[in-house]
Amino acid sequence: MVALPLIYVSLSDDRQKFVKKIFDLFHDEIAAKQRILVKPNIVSAEGYPTTTHPDMLEAVCSELRRIGKDFFVGDGPAVDVNSRAVLKKTALNEVCRKFELEIINFNKVGTERVKGAGGGWIAYSLCRIPLECDYVISLPVLKIHGRKKIGLTSALKNQFGYLSKAGRIACHLGLRNIHKAIAGINVLAKPDLFIVDAVEVLLGANEVRHGGRRERLGILYGGQDPVSLDCYGFRLLQEKGDAEITSRSPKDIPYIRLATELKIGSPDYQLREI
Repeated sequence: MVALPLIYVSLSDDRQKFVKKIFDLFHDEIAAKQRILVKPNIVSAEGYPTTTHPDMLEAVCSELRRIGKDFFVGDGPAVDVNSRAVLKKTALNEVCRKFELEIINFNKVGTERVKGAGGGWIAYSLCRIPLECDYVISLPVLKIHGRKKIGLTSALKNQFGYLSKAGRIACHLGLRNIHKAIAGINVLAKPDLFIVDAVEVLLGANEVRHGGRRERLGILYGGQDPVSLDCYGFRLLQEKGDAEITSRSPKDIPYIRLATELKIGSPDYQLREI
C-alpha cells in the first residue's frame, strides 16, 4: 500500500519555530543541494496576508544560513502593478537586505521556452531562475481567488509567477487556459518543499484591493505534495464558509483536478502535528 503524502501542521503563529521544525525534518535533503531558490508570494504593494509574511521569509533565510547554504529569493509580482516599485517597497526587501540579498524580479530576467503538460503538450515561457536551481522552497499564503474559477491560491498557484508576463496576461485575458498553465508549470518546475502560511487568510478575493477580507486561522503547514496541500487548504477555507467554495470540492477546481491527473500530487493526505 502506497503511503499517503504527509502534511506537517502546527496550530500556531510562531513562524520561526515552525520553520525550524520543517528544516530539521528535511535537513539532509536541503544540505545536499547547491542552488536554492526561495519563492515567496509577492502580488502587489499590499502586505500580509496578500503577500508572504516577512517573518516567514526571515525564518527560512535564517535556517538556510544556519546550515551554510547560499540561496536566491525571487518572484514575479502581478502583471497590473509596477513590479520594480513593488519589490523595492515590500517589507520582504528589508528582510533580504539583512542577508545581503536583492529580490530577483522574475518579470525582468530572461525566460526559457519549455514544453510542459496540461491537457496536451503546451510550450511555456518560464523564468529561467527556477529552472536553473536544484532546490526550490515555496512560501505561499492561503487565500480565496474568485477570478477565472480559480477558487483558491496556495501551493500550486504560487508557481504562476514563473510564467512570463506576456503569458500571464494571456491567461488573465482568456487567450490561454489559466488552469492548464498552473498545472503545466508545476509539471516543469514543481518546488521541492512548501511552507504554507494560514495564520491569517483572505476570504472573498486574493487581494484586499479586489475585495479580500482578512480572517484569522492560526495554522501553519507544510510538505512536499502541492496537490494534497491545496486540498487541505481548500478544506480550511471551506470551513470558513466562503461563498466561492462552500458548495464545491477540490475536484471541482480545474487546475487541482488536472494536477491530480498529471500525477503532480495526490488529493489524499495524512496530517502530522509538529
